[in-house]
Amino acid sequence: MDDADGGQPLAESPADADHDLAEVLAAAFADYPAFEYMCGENPDAARPFLQWFFRAYLPAVRAVPGGHVLCGRQTGPLVTGVSCVSIILPPVPSEASVPAGHTAPRLLSLLWHGFWQMPLRFGAGYLRRALEVMGELEAGEAFLRRQLGGPWWFQDFLCVSPHAQGGGLGRAALEHGVATVMTPLPDAASNTLLPVVLNTYSPRARKFYHRHGFIEVGSQKAGRWVHWFVRLRDSATRLGPIDLPPTWRIGLIPTTDTCARFVLAVRPVVSAEDGAGRAFGPYFAEEEQDRGRTPSLRDLDQSTDSFETAVGHLAWRWLVARGKWVLDEIINEECGVYPAACYVDFERVTVSSHHVLFHFRETVPGCCDATILETMLSEVREGGDTWDCGDFGDITPSIAANSGFADAWKSRLSTTSVDPALIRVRVTLCDHNAHYVDVDVNV
Repeated sequence: MDDADGGQPLAESPADADHDLAEVLAAAFADYPAFEYMCGENPDAARPFLQWFFRAYLPAVRAVPGGHVLCGRQTGPLVTGVSCVSIILPPVPSEASVPAGHTAPRLLSLLWHGFWQMPLRFGAGYLRRALEVMGELEAGEAFLRRQLGGPWWFQDFLCVSPHAQGGGLGRAALEHGVATVMTPLPDAASNTLLPVVLNTYSPRARKFYHRHGFIEVGSQKAGRWVHWFVRLRDSATRLGPIDLPPTWRIGLIPTTDTCARFVLAVRPVVSAEDGAGRAFGPYFAEEEQDRGRTPSLRDLDQSTDSFETAVGHLAWRWLVARGKWVLDEIINEECGVYPAACYVDFERVTVSSHHVLFHFRETVPGCCDATILETMLSEVREGGDTWDCGDFGDITPSIAANSGFADAWKSRLSTTSVDPALIRVRVTLCDHNAHYVDVDVNV
């Protein structure tokens, strides 16, 4: 788990600092999906529950042989205190040595260090949901250990205090742990650097780990969808396809440094009004939607009405000029990474016989996994007002000018007896039948 965001070296934290560390961890993970689930969607209970949770969790980590609780501190005229926390669990040598796995300290250790009090303090539902999440994570860890065929280091929690974010401290803390803690095992037959495994529920953190050498291998349901990452550190090791359980979402496992390309096929719906009482399309003439008429670009192109064919031409000009920007804004923001970074980079817009084709590529090899593709497709299919409100899809004379087709706006409308200054056009990209097509289509 993590809340990674932007150094100073970390050091082992003494037990008497656990109260301060628990405060920082509770603040960082207050809106974390896994803990929201444990709290039963009760936001008022999150902070006190998390403070108590981490005060019990930190001693349990130290009780694991080789477990590390690291922290960094800031001292200065304005801010003094814990700046970041990193919790690292050691490799498990074999299945037999720790049968229950090590994604979290084992249940008996957690109970010994105070988890038995959870139902007394917060109710039986908290303990039930916490055990459900930890049990699922433990099962996920055991599955990955079998698939990868060997031990690894586990980056358990990583967070930066809110007052210290934005300065690269998350990256520094991650790399410090990898370089100084996750070293070859003393009794290892070679100096092989073991992989690093972690998981996160956070869309923002997923991009952070993609940028720092981690490969997303899949997602599983543990209260909410959690995403598993692996970072290989031995150049001789390659990560091939993983046979994921049916309850997992598939991750794309790259074996080369090539960024994958995808094509999204959408049937846009177009609406327009001429400012003098003439209107068509569901946005400006809702009764047409009631009658089942939602004109697409294809319909307008084949229309015998000069106004409709002119609008279709201008809508296509807008899609070529601005469609990339619209999808870039909406989809990357929906994936939780805009504007700091993007999962996908849209390259161009083309047209087939019935659809508009949006061509895009992933920004980092392997970052655009099946979960991201599902999110994008769902947003197009179920976007609703997300796709036809505000300035997304509006075409006016000023937008035509800013998009580089002011002359076409005037010339095409001049043949229709419509005042170009009054017309409004709306392109709606929400399409319940949107789908992915082969990358070589219409290239």
